[in-house]
Amino acid sequence: FYNQTIPNVEKHRQRFLSAQKDDRARLEKLLSILENSTSEAEDVEPSIQEIMCKALEILVDPTMRRMTHQREKAKQSLAILAEMTGQPLPPSTLLGKEFVTVGTHAISQGTSYDIFLGEYFTGEKIAIKVLRHRVDQDTARSTHEKFARQAINWSSLRHDCIVPFYGVGVAPSRVSAKEFQLQVPQLNAYLVSPYLRNQDVRRHFEKYPNVSMVDRLQMTLDIASGLDYMHTQPDLKPGNGLVHSALNVLNVLIKDSGRAVISGFGQSKVCNTKPSGELYR
Repeated sequence: FYNQTIPNVEKHRQRFLSAQKDDRARLEKLLSILENSTSEAEDVEPSIQEIMCKALEILVDPTMRRMTHQREKAKQSLAILAEMTGQPLPPSTLLGKEFVTVGTHAISQGTSYDIFLGEYFTGEKIAIKVLRHRVDQDTARSTHEKFARQAINWSSLRHDCIVPFYGVGVAPSRVSAKEFQLQVPQLNAYLVSPYLRNQDVRRHFEKYPNVSMVDRLQMTLDIASGLDYMHTQPDLKPGNGLVHSALNVLNVLIKDSGRAVISGFGQSKVCNTKPSGELYR
């Protein structure tokens, strides 16, 4: 029995070593493919940005305004790239009427802004947060500073549990210049993001009171995940994070999938995450 067992063990060992060698070769080949794919993807991304920039130049160039065909092709190219890659337009892009159609009626209001339903150049429904015009200079300055901080901080966030930021734009003010004796027509700045028809979590629960405990727990985890990302923001300097400062049921929106995303970054601040750190923005 002993003499028969030894050859069998040796036979299985040789098979194992052979299989191990084959597996190692397959893994090395797979690793090589993955490395090449990553390298190719890194090469493709700058090319996409380059195409986007060229298309944007056509759309914003005043000398090209009469070239309808070229402008339409550039717009279609941008829309296709945005849909396929999920990449937003470059941060420096001012989202004017070439990219955004603003609705006529506000769907929500805040103390210093109105939110309008609109359409993005890709055909997607969007929420447009329009800053109200202020005649009082001190109030206007404070409001504009808050608006700028919101745009800067929000634009740095890229996470599944954060409402995506599409960009900033300006539109003629709905305030009558004659009524307030203004010398020049006023412009209102606005922020653009996707429109989520379920809106905030409070309205969602009012409409669907029987949301399961499992789904509620998932929403809680989504919020925690979004906050954790903000507090350890990888795109900021090491040791810095972003604090929301005004999180409530109105600033948590619900996607069609039932997952929660964080919004409302008007009070957000960049801070040093070290114990002795101080807020600096």
